[in-house]
Amino acid sequence: MKNAVELLQQYLDAIQTPYLAAALFAEDGVLELPYLESLGIPHSVKGPAAIEGLLAHCSVKCRISNSTMCAF
Repeated sequence: MKNAVELLQQYLDAIQTPYLAAALFAEDGVLELPYLESLGIPHSVKGPAAIEGLLAHCSVKCRISNSTMCAF
């Protein structure tokens, strides 16, 4: 069993591949990103399918590199 640090690292490594990142969540797992509400995006989603959808939406809208910040 992985500890919290290992799980977080795995999530961060997979964040650009939404289905891999979402697969780390249990069926009743919740991803909450409160600041998204100010952008008109649901700030809380439950379950891997919904989490994958949110991450996919954000990855299309947001290209993050060393020199670029997220712009919706």
